[in-house]
Amino acid sequence: MSVWSRLLCKFKKTMEDFKKIESNFEDNIAKITLLQESPFIIGKLAMELLGSLESEAGQVPACLDVKKKLSRTIKEIDKLKEHSEIKEQFSIIYNQSLVLLISHFESLMTDLFVCIIDNYPFLLKWPEKKKISIDVDILRYSSPTVGALVCKSFKGEINFQDLQSTIKFLNEFLCLEISLEETIKGKIILFQALRHIIIHNNAIVDEQFLRQIRDNKSRRGYSSEQKVLISLEQFDEAKKIFLDFKKEIMNSLQLHYKKYLNEHPTNY
Repeated sequence: MSVWSRLLCKFKKTMEDFKKIESNFEDNIAKITLLQESPFIIGKLAMELLGSLESEAGQVPACLDVKKKLSRTIKEIDKLKEHSEIKEQFSIIYNQSLVLLISHFESLMTDLFVCIIDNYPFLLKWPEKKKISIDVDILRYSSPTVGALVCKSFKGEINFQDLQSTIKFLNEFLCLEISLEETIKGKIILFQALRHIIIHNNAIVDEQFLRQIRDNKSRRGYSSEQKVLISLEQFDEAKKIFLDFKKEIMNSLQLHYKKYLNEHPTNY
C-alpha cells in the first residue's frame, strides 16, 4: 500500500471516530427537542380522541349538547399553551433544556479530548513541564483509558462550560484558531451564565451573573433578583449557536489533522 493510500485510510478512520462523538452530541440535542414536544404531543392526542367522540356525538340528535361541550373542550385544550401558568411551566422545561444543551456540549468537548489523547496524541501540543497527577482510587472502581485519566487530571484547569477556557484549550492544546463573531461570543457567555444560575441559584439573577455579562449587550433586560424564564425562541437560538460552534470546532480539527498528515506522511 502506498504512503498516500495509508494516509487516506488513516484520515477516514480518524474522521469516523470524530463523527461518532459529533453524532452523539447531535442525538442528545434531538432528544431534548423530543422532551420539549411531549406536552404538545399529549395535547394533540387528547384533542384527536375528543374529536372522534365529537364526530360520533354529532350523528346522534340526542347528543348535540354533548357535541357542543366537546367542541368547547377541544378549543380550550388547544388554547392551554397560551395560559400564563402553563407558559411558566413550559419556561421551566426550557430552562432545563438549556442546562442539558450546555452539559452535552461539555461532554462533547471532554469526549473529543479523551479520544485525541487515546488515539491521536500527536495532534496535541502539551504545555511545557506540565505535570499530571492521578488519583489511584479511581482504579478501584473502573478501568479508565489514559485519555480519561489525563482529562480528569485537568479538572479545574479546563472548563468546557466557559467560553474563554474552551477557546484557550483549543488554541493552546490543539493550535486551533476558532473565529467567532463578537455577538455570538456574547450570546454563548450569556447562555453559559444562565445555565449557572439556573442550577446554582434557582434561576434567580444575582450580582455574579451581572458581572459575568457586564460587557455583553444581552445584559439589557436582566436585573438583580429577577426570575429567569427561558422561552422556546431563546432555547432555539442557543441550540443553533452551539451546533454552529461545534461545527466550527470539528471543521478546524479536520483541517488541523489534514495539515499534520501532509507534513508527516512518512509516519504512516
